[in-house]
Amino acid sequence: MLGGSSALPDNLRHHYTKGQRSVLCIVSGEVKQQGICDLPIDKIAALAGVCRTTVQTAMHEARRLGHIKITERPVPGRKSLPNVVEIISPEWRTWFRRGPSSGARCRPKSRKRFWSCRRNFPGCHKVCTRISARPY
Repeated sequence: MLGGSSALPDNLRHHYTKGQRSVLCIVSGEVKQQGICDLPIDKIAALAGVCRTTVQTAMHEARRLGHIKITERPVPGRKSLPNVVEIISPEWRTWFRRGPSSGARCRPKSRKRFWSCRRNFPGCHKVCTRISARPY
């Protein structure tokens, strides 16, 4: 799991369980790359290695503590679009602006589960190998 990673500052990390921290690590990586996170709950759960209930609990708790802002996107008469998550905590925003790209994650190159790494810091290969060994 990604829960022990440094995607969250120390003063925010203690509020969450290991599974919730892995969810927030995925969200943090997406926000760092795109400015927002608009991944569906199931996709975040798969990337973090947790169930969708843990994702929902982590998002609810982070919103309650004022660390993130969630914007819902309903579509009348159809299935809603995924929620947009933004990080609004000043400590967290400063943390991932200053730090290395710890929130960057590995993505599959194809459906055959070959993993490519976009991180450029020592020890990354160990993390990527651990993630790629996890079944979907």
